[in-house]
Amino acid sequence: MLYRGEVREVPHTLYFSPDTRACMFWLRNRRRKHWLDKHQPAQLEGPSSAELQEAAERARRVVRQPIERPAQPNGTATDGG
Repeated sequence: MLYRGEVREVPHTLYFSPDTRACMFWLRNRRRKHWLDKHQPAQLEGPSSAELQEAAERARRVVRQPIERPAQPNGTATDGG
């Protein structure tokens, strides 16, 4: 630095903002188990496709059945409204 015509050395620290992408890549490469890009859910045991198809068919049969309405004391069925 030039001060009153005289060259002086002044300690100066440069600050660079952190590069988040660089941090992400570093963590993914060095700590792969903990910093995966895609999380894989644990394999849960569930119903087989055959069981699911059977349940869907049962649900279709139930939906297709007519609704039975209780009879009124005078012998007529309710109209639902």
